[in-house]
Amino acid sequence: MGFLDRSMVLLFVVPALTWLVLRIHTAKREEILSSFAGISGNIHKNLYNRYVIILITILICLAVLRPYNGFKEIKSRSYGRDIMVVIDISASMYTKDVYPSRITVAKRKLEDIISHLSDSGSTDRVGIILFAGAAYLYCPLTSDYGALRQFADFISPELTSIQGTNIFDAIRIAAESFDRTTSIDSVLIVMTDGEDRSLAPSDVGPITAKLGMKISIIGIGTPEGGPIELPNGRFMHDRKGSLVISRLNEDGLIKLAKTVGGTYIRATLDDSDIMSALRKNPLLDKEKATVERKITIYNEYGPYLLWCALLLMCIGTARIKKFLYLALVFAYLIFSFIFISSKAIAEEIPSLHDSYLAYKEGRYQEALKGFEEAYKENPKNLDIMQALGSTYYKLK
Repeated sequence: MGFLDRSMVLLFVVPALTWLVLRIHTAKREEILSSFAGISGNIHKNLYNRYVIILITILICLAVLRPYNGFKEIKSRSYGRDIMVVIDISASMYTKDVYPSRITVAKRKLEDIISHLSDSGSTDRVGIILFAGAAYLYCPLTSDYGALRQFADFISPELTSIQGTNIFDAIRIAAESFDRTTSIDSVLIVMTDGEDRSLAPSDVGPITAKLGMKISIIGIGTPEGGPIELPNGRFMHDRKGSLVISRLNEDGLIKLAKTVGGTYIRATLDDSDIMSALRKNPLLDKEKATVERKITIYNEYGPYLLWCALLLMCIGTARIKKFLYLALVFAYLIFSFIFISSKAIAEEIPSLHDSYLAYKEGRYQEALKGFEEAYKENPKNLDIMQALGSTYYKLK
C-alpha cells in the first residue's frame, strides 16, 4: 500500500477547512434560530450533513494522492541503436555555395534523421556533438525526439568562440560516448565541409576501430566553394584583407572515410544520403542489440474512491438543501477527475539521461526513480551514486 503522488498531501487541509467552515456556519445558524422564541435546528441532521461533506472531501483528497496496492513490472524488448550526429559549426558553414547555406543544410539533414526515426516508431537513441576549433557534447544520447528537435533548432556557428575544424576532437568525444553505453550497434554521422587541413586520418583510425562503429561522413558544400557571409551581412577576410573562399575538402573527407572504414557521400537534395547512413547492418545479431525497458503498472484505487464520493454526494443531496455545499463538492469532484485523468497509469522508468535532465530542471522525484533504477543495475558506478545522493539531498 502506498501513494504515487505524495506531493499533493497538503490537500488534506481542505477537509479541515471544510469542517471549520461548517462548524462556524452551524453555530451561527443555531444561534439565529434560538433567538426566535427558543426554536432550535435539527442537530442530528446538521451533524449528518457536516460529516457527509467532510467524508466526501477526504475521499477526493485520497484519490488525488493516487493510492495503490501492489504493482507489476512488464519488460519490453526492442531493437535499438545509438546514433551520434556530429555537426561542423565553424564559420565556414555560413558559406552559401549550397542553398540556403551549409549550416542550414546540416540542420535540415538532422531534422530528417529525427523525423525518419520518429515516424518509423524507432527506439534508437540519438545524440548531437558540435565542433569547430574544439568539440563538445551538445545533446547526450536520448530517444526523446521532441527534445532533440528543440536542441536542433538552436544549432548555430555562434555557439562556439573557438574557430577551426577539429574533426578529430569530435570523433574522440563520440567514441567516448559510445564506450559508456551497452549498445553494440553504434552509428556515427559526421556533417562537415572538411576544412580541417591538419587532419591526420591515422590519428582517428585506432579510436573507431576499437569500438567497431559504423561511420558515415556527409560532405556539405561544393569543391568550387564560395565566400563566407557572416550574419551581419559582411564577408570574412583574412589578415591580409583578402576575401576568404571556403571550399569543400572532399579529398580529405574521402581519405578519412577510407581510413576509419566508413563511407563518404556528398550531401544530396533528397534524403538518400541520410537513408544510406541509417541503413542497418544486416549481419548484426539483433538479439544482442535489443534494448530492454521496464514499465511499471500500479493497481490504483483512486477511481473507486471517486465513485464512493459521487455516491455519497448523490445521497447527501437529498438531505442537503444548500446549493453552496453541492457546488463546492461538485467542484472538488470535477477537479479530481481532470487531475487524475491527466496522470498515466503506466509509468515508464526514466532513462539515466532523462533523469539527469529532470534533476537539472528541478523535477527531483522523477529523477530519483531513474537514478534508483540505474543504481540497482550498476551499484559500483560512482557518478550514479553521486547523482543519487544529490537527489536525496534536494528532496530533504
